[in-house]
Amino acid sequence: MYGERCFAVVVGIPFIAIGVCLFVEGLRVFGTAFAYRNWTKTDAVVTSVFNHKKGTNVHYTYTVNGMKYSASEISFSPGLRKGKPTVAYYNPNDPGQSRLLNYVRPDDFLLFPFGYLFFFVGMKLLYHNLFTSGSEPAA
Repeated sequence: MYGERCFAVVVGIPFIAIGVCLFVEGLRVFGTAFAYRNWTKTDAVVTSVFNHKKGTNVHYTYTVNGMKYSASEISFSPGLRKGKPTVAYYNPNDPGQSRLLNYVRPDDFLLFPFGYLFFFVGMKLLYHNLFTSGSEPAA
C-alpha cells in the first residue's frame, strides 16, 4: 500500500505539472495565433521548400516599408513551391514577425489534448491511491 502511494506521488505530480505546462503553452500558442488575424497582409516569395516528417519547411521573403525580411515556418499547404509568389502576414508592431496564414490552424490546438491527458492521468493516480480508503468491505 505504501509503495503504491509513493508511486502515485512520484508519477502523478510530474504528470500534473507537465499537463499544466502543456495547457499553459497551448493557451500562449492559441493566443498568439488568434492575434495573427489582425496582422497586415503583404506579398511574399517562397525561396525554398524542404519536406520532412512534420510538414513542409517553407522559407520566404517579404518587404515592408522598403525593408526586406526573410522567415520560415512549417506549412501544410501543398501548393507552395520555390519562386512562387504567396501572401504573408506580418505584425504591424514588429514587421520581422510574420506568418503565411492569418488564422488559427488545427495544429495550434494540439497542446490542449495532451495537457488534459497528462493532467487527468496524474489526478487519477493521485486520487485513486491517496484519497480512496483502500479497505475492503467486511463480508
